[in-house]
Amino acid sequence: MASDAAVIIGAGFAGVSAAFAMREAGHAGPITIVGDEAHLPYERPPLSKGLLTGSHTGLMPIRKAADYAVAGIALTTGASATGIDRDRWRVELSTGHALAYDRLLLATGAAPRRLDLPGSDAVTIHTLRNAADLARLQPAFAGARRLAIVGGGLIGLELAAAARQRGLAVTVIEAGPRVLGRGVPEALASVLAETHRSNGVTILTGVAPASVSAAGVALSDGRLVEADTIIAAIGVTPRTALAEQAGLAVAGGIVTDNMLQVAEGIFAAGDCAISAHPLFDDAMVRLESWQSAGDYGVAAGRNMAGQGQPIGVVPWMWSDQYDLGLYTAGVPAAGATTVDRIEDGLVTQFQLDPSGRLVGAASLGSGTSASRGIKIASRLIAARAAPDPGHLADPSRPLKALLQ
Repeated sequence: MASDAAVIIGAGFAGVSAAFAMREAGHAGPITIVGDEAHLPYERPPLSKGLLTGSHTGLMPIRKAADYAVAGIALTTGASATGIDRDRWRVELSTGHALAYDRLLLATGAAPRRLDLPGSDAVTIHTLRNAADLARLQPAFAGARRLAIVGGGLIGLELAAAARQRGLAVTVIEAGPRVLGRGVPEALASVLAETHRSNGVTILTGVAPASVSAAGVALSDGRLVEADTIIAAIGVTPRTALAEQAGLAVAGGIVTDNMLQVAEGIFAAGDCAISAHPLFDDAMVRLESWQSAGDYGVAAGRNMAGQGQPIGVVPWMWSDQYDLGLYTAGVPAAGATTVDRIEDGLVTQFQLDPSGRLVGAASLGSGTSASRGIKIASRLIAARAAPDPGHLADPSRPLKALLQ
């Protein structure tokens, strides 16, 4: 076994954040990040924004190459982990080599769900998750006139906004009764839907795709959405195969405790992990956001370095669409009551659990204006506060006063 060696499988934001957090927390042994892409680890949010539209060029590195060298962090790119030998404490790689570990982090991320429909063997249905997806989609996007997006979640709507900026005719197809049905309050989702419609996007809800062809997408109700380019944005599936092969617990993600530990010497973080969160009565939570990947990566890295601290960060995320910013924080509880606050065009909805404790918040406004209230809400959630609903609803009473 190597001397105090750490191996991180996954070169996304969670894995990179964990590596640098380990080093900053005092871990002196070798740290190796294993990534199956040949690129320097890069940011994924720009893929559906400036990189797709062409307003920006080149992948945006999470860290400069020199940063890894200075921190003594080894990068093994273009190689995938093919197995974990828990008895011998080593990771087997597709290159035929193996890496010994004392501490192992699984940050394997998630893979996009794909549409398997009649006609999909002859028609390209794009997804957008990594640089290879972008390389396939960019030329199609640049030459497209009519775009069909299957899925009305955040990624689907961000793609719709990017396409309208390029002047494409866009139709969003959502099988559920409304867009943003997961994690975004209906009142805020309705505002975003109307914003998309006012910008020329056609949104179809309550209908599913039945087949695809060169003409477009045939729907379950018999209509045809004409399209020369089709994108599936129907969510992701956590990449858990490696953990399952190693006999680790998997239930909707790689199962961790509230310190992100899976088993002796093994941790998990990012989109692949489902973790007991102490701020929410150890409810099992799996998060799919850039911010949470970084926060959980840092927490995992510190715990791998021996700090042994339960998760303390409040989950939050954001999405930019047109001139609006959507921000959410927390994990709404079953049976939560809602409190709305409207001020100067800014709509914020708070969720209180049956005991009155604040457990979630979502805000929508121009630019980054919505972020201020969410930052305050995050601090209140972290403090397990039960704020006065009347104060939350009254725009004449500053939210910041609740922190006192």
